[in-house]
Amino acid sequence: MPRARPDLLDRIWLGGSGHAAYRRVAQQGAGWLPSYVSPSQFAAGKAEIERLSSSVRRPSVQLRFGALLPIAFGLAKAIVEELRAYVSLGATRILLFPVTEADLQLRRIREDIVLPLESSET
Repeated sequence: MPRARPDLLDRIWLGGSGHAAYRRVAQQGAGWLPSYVSPSQFAAGKAEIERLSSSVRRPSVQLRFGALLPIAFGLAKAIVEELRAYVSLGATRILLFPVTEADLQLRRIREDIVLPLESSET
């Protein structure tokens, strides 16, 4: 099987949790994008990946961290606070996975989550 070019590997984010996944991210990934993890699980996984990567990192790669989160509306303030927790822990990308009707969810994401987060940054 042909090997991937190193510069392409430097752009691939990996998911998963547990020691094997953390080791793969530290050795081969550009970032870690776990799904369905709490902020405390995210913090623990990030710390372990950083620890593992300190001895094996490719010098040209700076690890990035994010999360994939399923969301259903009704508690927009709680979602905003949870997203702030991930950001404060070092997440640079958060992918939201709406679990109900797409058009309504996208409008609510903008109005109830993105706009409050943007206004709190200024």
